Amino acid sequence: MTLPDFPDGWYQSADVEAEMLGFGADNFCGQFTKKGDTIIVLYIYSLYPGKGNTQRFLQGLVDMGWTVVVVKPNEVMMHICRKLGFTKYEECVEGYYSDCPVVVCKH
Repeated sequence: MTLPDFPDGWYQSADVEAEMLGFGADNFCGQFTKKGDTIIVLYIYSLYPGKGNTQRFLQGLVDMGWTVVVVKPNEVMMHICRKLGFTKYEECVEGYYSDCPVVVCKH
């Protein structure tokens, strides 16, 4: 599958690129960054918790062929990541967090 083509960089839920990935401001508030074929979710807040939007967003990224990294997941996000087959480990996320390593989930 061909990944959507847009520049590497920081994006927010209100950006057109975020909408292309299913991370629209109608369901989310948050930020991610794109680096090559990797989407790094830095902050995500569902405007409708418990409705499955976050799980659908992450699964959609995986289905499109992205490598997906969720940085510093809280307990709820860890539960979602585990359900989707993400692996939890510690990694330095260079350029994003000064404390290294941080907990990440990756698929």
